[in-house]
Amino acid sequence: MRLQSGILVVLAATSAALVAACGAGEPAAPEKVGDSADPGADVWRAIPAGPLSPREAGLGLWTGREVLFIGGSDARPCPPNASCAPPDAPPLADGAAFDPQTNTWRRIADSPVPFEWAEGITLGKTAYLWVPGNAGRLQSHAAFLAYHIEENRWGELPLTSAEPDRGYAIELAGDRIVAFTGSDESGEQRDFVFDPSTEAWSELPPDPLSPSFDRSMAWSGRELLLFEHELVPNPGAEKPAVTRAAALDLETGSWRRLPDSEILATGPWVLDAGRLINPMLGSADGGEVGNWGRTYPYGGILDPASGEWSALPSPPADEADFGSGVLTESGGHYFGYRGWILDATTMTWIEIPPFDADELVTGRAVVAAGADLLVFGGARWKSGSFEATLLDDAWIWSPER
Repeated sequence: MRLQSGILVVLAATSAALVAACGAGEPAAPEKVGDSADPGADVWRAIPAGPLSPREAGLGLWTGREVLFIGGSDARPCPPNASCAPPDAPPLADGAAFDPQTNTWRRIADSPVPFEWAEGITLGKTAYLWVPGNAGRLQSHAAFLAYHIEENRWGELPLTSAEPDRGYAIELAGDRIVAFTGSDESGEQRDFVFDPSTEAWSELPPDPLSPSFDRSMAWSGRELLLFEHELVPNPGAEKPAVTRAAALDLETGSWRRLPDSEILATGPWVLDAGRLINPMLGSADGGEVGNWGRTYPYGGILDPASGEWSALPSPPADEADFGSGVLTESGGHYFGYRGWILDATTMTWIEIPPFDADELVTGRAVVAAGADLLVFGGARWKSGSFEATLLDDAWIWSPER
């Protein structure tokens, strides 16, 4: 079996039909979601209506002052767990910035490349976007973009020399950006590092681990960390596919092997006080056939300097909930908006107030703004059918510290 990294979300479909319809009309949302009328209560608060049309997916990115929402799709949504033909309309290129301090929106310049999904990194006064593209969709091609925040200006940067459909992702590594492939299942691929000062890519030295899958990377403040699962026939069938790790010194180009972990998820990772935290909740034991003899957690903590692994704090009573991020002294690092976040300053879990609890909503953009958690857009699915309504609402939640 394959163990997926990142946030594991299971969305149950109620029918085998694959036809979905969408509409822009949606009743006005309440100003708050929660059980208390207290204005300071732990609830979701509605953000004033912005200039963007209803959409799903897209990118949310924090600049340090504003939240950028860019791109997405206003085509007919694809039902959860379904495989759909690409829409016959291009994705979106417009965007807007929201200032949480003034509670106001402003439009920003359109992206030169429309996209339904992208990864983003803010480095200084520039936002970098890695757009994988969708070869089957109109005007949806791979691109590496720079948005110059103060100038409200876009630029298109060179891609790596690798094929754009090889499943690359990006990670901030100090003052550089790394592009890495997620799997060696189709053969080992090269990883790259981008220097913004020269706007050029160079190859990273090959890592010391055997071929792998579920690869992810994280910056420790000093080294680039690689996390992955060993690529073997039928991984997890006889023993757990535990996370392996290695560290790269970008200045010397030398790797060092770290001890194997006893956790199952290879990401996501958040840097806090020199340690890397993977907040994934839950565990697995291999099942009835090929049982591993005990349970192994998905998440954990690594001290990159010593190579020592440690466990997350005692999880919430219901481990079926999601670990959706980490709150550090520097702010929030969020991957979802349901379940729990780990407050790294106290090493305790904070429950996110229920939101979209009684309905199926997919495709919301999720982003941190300082310590706050924001969501925008998405598709709300009608009960018992595959009809969906695209959304243009935005909400904010401020964790109590």
